[in-house]
Amino acid sequence: MNPIFFGKLYFSLFKSLSKAIILSFFFLSGLFFIFELLEKMRSFLARSDITYAFIVKLSLMALPQHILSLSPFIFFCSTCFTMWKFSEKNEIIIWKNIGVSGLRATFMLMTIFLFLGSCWVMVLNPIAAFSNQLSNQIYNKFIRKEETPLTQTPTGFWIKEVIHNNYRIIRATNVNIRQKTFENVIICDFTSAHNLSKMVIAKEATLEKNVWLVKDIQHVFGIELTPSLSLPTHLTIHKIKITAKPPKHIPFWQISSIIKEQKKNGLSYLAYDLYYYNFFAEILNIIFLSVFAIGIFWNKERNQNYYIHTFKIVSIGFGFFFLCKILHAYGEAQNISVYTASFLPTILTSCLSLAYVLHKEEFTS
Repeated sequence: MNPIFFGKLYFSLFKSLSKAIILSFFFLSGLFFIFELLEKMRSFLARSDITYAFIVKLSLMALPQHILSLSPFIFFCSTCFTMWKFSEKNEIIIWKNIGVSGLRATFMLMTIFLFLGSCWVMVLNPIAAFSNQLSNQIYNKFIRKEETPLTQTPTGFWIKEVIHNNYRIIRATNVNIRQKTFENVIICDFTSAHNLSKMVIAKEATLEKNVWLVKDIQHVFGIELTPSLSLPTHLTIHKIKITAKPPKHIPFWQISSIIKEQKKNGLSYLAYDLYYYNFFAEILNIIFLSVFAIGIFWNKERNQNYYIHTFKIVSIGFGFFFLCKILHAYGEAQNISVYTASFLPTILTSCLSLAYVLHKEEFTS
């Protein structure tokens, strides 16, 4: 193939795909903004202290998080739209006639998706992380109007609980929300004058209904030493669960250092590990799901029913989205490994997309 023609074809594809992605971004942003606005207006309708400007601000901050989670679907729809336009203008037939095979077109477009997808994720990721952090602060301050019960630091998990005029601070090295257990705990009760009234050091504590069940006690202060102890509490596991998980979005340059810090201090790093691998899987999903869109139109016959094509596109897009969500939930629950939860959709999509592009290649040459 003439290198000059190949360069023009490459630039034309890059330009068309970029335009389609930008249009999809603005369309979905507007759509999500309307949905978020309506949902928050419904939620805060009875609150006289919440203004419309505040609701609009919260709705805008939620947009980057939604857009980032749907990145593969956005690229898939954009590629479908671009390839549909090329198909309508008979450009795909022209490519085939001048010797552009399905495999060559696929690898040519994969380089475009690699560049655009990497830029897309790396730009949106810090924006989504910042908006997520800001919206959580606003919710805690103005909506929930309560202190976050659990805080995670490099030295462990810290829980603060107010009991009448006194308060209690609990430190644990590891938290298992499913089993309601807290390992290597130090429980300190303070008076309103900030004086230590009692302290318990134990290997494990379990949060049951309105009580802390402390087991394997090693040291006490202010109370009698016993093998186990029950302490009254107002906390519930649901209240702690809200803040036990890491943020939905973390800047990609911080993930590796956070995981190292978690390992160093013997803290749970599963959720961060899952997020780390999902970050790279997201870029690969963008590439191979877009390749799937190429396959749909590369082998499309001129008179083929458009309803069938639309059904294919919608089914693939939503099927992929729900598969990722289901596997992510299984990964968080530790039912499957983080590698399976992150890369199984990528492996399935890569195999199916390349097969879909090439399955008629030998007959169309």
